[in-house]
Amino acid sequence: LIASTIQTIFSVQIAPFLEQETVILPEPIYLLFKQQIETFNQLEKTLIFWLAIWQEPISLCRLQTHLFNNNPTQVIDALATLVRRSLVTQHFLSDEPSFSLQPMVSTFVLDELIKAIVHEIAQAQQQHSIQPFQLLRTHCLIRPGTDDILGDRILTTLQKNYQEHRSRPTPLLIENWLQQIQEESSSTVGYLLFNLTILTDMLDVPF
Repeated sequence: LIASTIQTIFSVQIAPFLEQETVILPEPIYLLFKQQIETFNQLEKTLIFWLAIWQEPISLCRLQTHLFNNNPTQVIDALATLVRRSLVTQHFLSDEPSFSLQPMVSTFVLDELIKAIVHEIAQAQQQHSIQPFQLLRTHCLIRPGTDDILGDRILTTLQKNYQEHRSRPTPLLIENWLQQIQEESSSTVGYLLFNLTILTDMLDVPF
């Protein structure tokens, strides 16, 4: 499918295609990935979203530190399933098992992650509640502990998608969300406060 696209657009010339430095995701492959992700359980979705955020191999040990309600057996089983489906690539860095997404899979998963976050924000606006926020609790938009250039790409794409499809949350609504967060325990808030701070700065909406 990819070769056919290169043949049509670049007349079988590989070099001009490589100069584009892009990932081609033909619609049939996109639909195949879509069908796959719809069969995932919650833990499998959580794992691939984290791998998409990291954009590079991450060790099993470090990956587990980002997971809520982490059950080692369930995590290992979920990763094994994703590896068998050829969606996750296994590496050994310093003799420690590590995992990553192939570029085409990563492109698809990031797109799905951004769509899901945009949907959560829209639902939270409609309900004036932080209850719709799920991914923003369990996933950090910027890789934890890093000065993340790749994370900036995620935020840039999120900003573009959000501005194209949704109105911005008002400062009053943001303040209401923050008050609701203060009433929750830290174990349930997760990354939500940090992510809302980033999104507010990104959307130029002051607290």
